[in-house]
Amino acid sequence: MKTIIIMCLLVCTNTLGGTYYIHWKHLPIIKEVGVDGSVYWGVSSQTDSSPNKTASQKVFNPHNPPRWVAVSRDLLVKLDLSFGDTVIIHSCLGPSWVEGKWVVEDVMNKRFENKVDFLTKPGIMGRFKGLSIQKQGHGLLPW
Repeated sequence: MKTIIIMCLLVCTNTLGGTYYIHWKHLPIIKEVGVDGSVYWGVSSQTDSSPNKTASQKVFNPHNPPRWVAVSRDLLVKLDLSFGDTVIIHSCLGPSWVEGKWVVEDVMNKRFENKVDFLTKPGIMGRFKGLSIQKQGHGLLPW
């Protein structure tokens, strides 16, 4: 897991000309994890007996799926993820359509680690390396 911790003592000037200090302990910790990605469809051969229902019990149209992802179970712990959380995917080597915001609504089989599965419509295929995932709202500086 790639964790970036900003350790510094910042000196800032407010609009009234006064000076205030921000201790490094009050800065956020940025958690970003390197992952591999793949694609899955809402079909019974790739899921279970209810292919258009996720682990969060949400139902979707398999021919027009929303931007939902399934994450490996270790990512639920590493990034403190829950169903409905938004994650941001960054891609160095993958296609541009995987980048951006996705909502966690499914989990992968326990045999997978550090992996994200993108819900797409049938016909789109792919396996991607060089991705990173970050929980939205974590690691953004307040200014």
